[in-house]
Amino acid sequence: MKGAAKVVLIIACLQALFADCLAGERAIVLSRAGEYHVMATADGPLEKGEWALWPPIRHDPQSVRTGGRLEVLHEPSRDHILGTDDRGRDVASRLLHGARLSLMLAILCAALASALGMLVALLSLLRAELDLLVRTGCDVLAALPVLLVVLIVRGLLGSESLLSLVLLISVPRAASSARLARDAMQEALAMPFCEAARAIGCSRARLLLQHALPQSFSQMRVAAALTASTAVLSEVALSFLGLGVRGPSWGELLSQAHHNQLAYWLLWPAGVSCALLAWSFGRVAE
Repeated sequence: MKGAAKVVLIIACLQALFADCLAGERAIVLSRAGEYHVMATADGPLEKGEWALWPPIRHDPQSVRTGGRLEVLHEPSRDHILGTDDRGRDVASRLLHGARLSLMLAILCAALASALGMLVALLSLLRAELDLLVRTGCDVLAALPVLLVVLIVRGLLGSESLLSLVLLISVPRAASSARLARDAMQEALAMPFCEAARAIGCSRARLLLQHALPQSFSQMRVAAALTASTAVLSEVALSFLGLGVRGPSWGELLSQAHHNQLAYWLLWPAGVSCALLAWSFGRVAE
């Protein structure tokens, strides 16, 4: 099952990286007047000898019209393989571009939470007088429900920036990462190789950085995967409630399905994508 989870993550990463090449109104490669253009807009019809390589889905995620027609809540058809949403935008295009937001948030939150966790753990073990304060603070932060905290703060501040969302998700998760890193490093300090390094005169800072810190990397990989899964689910929940980041989002598609009699072409693609991505991060963590 872990192999399947890795395949899902690879596909999601490729989908996020090449979303513009998979869905959009700009040509991937345009040959015009003897010149080649990448990701270019073709103004007017192509003349003889000119050619263009188009994305498989020729709909921009923000475009609300198809050939000048407004098609709202249309079921899957030849023009829109996954139908349109309640504003006439192509669901397939928004689904592909929505992966970019989810993965970006997951990676940023996982990296920031892991970095903060290791830093806090190092400070805790480096200065004995800070240890009790750090452990108490981590226990308090780790006990807070991440999604509830994010909902309250985003609702009060009204901020829709990606940075604020990353910080709100990462800080509580960093507390859990710090506890894992601290326990792993403390266990490493009691091992024979650290005792030998201490006997030859290594300082505590060198012991921590050179010998104990690497022993916590396996735990940090697990914590990072769980943080990424939490970030994906939190972003979807916030977008569902209208408190997410502006742009194509799986949560927005689920919200539209909720307000439009659970339209299957809005509900199932976004719901399955979100569940698969969160499940994949969870399997990798195991």
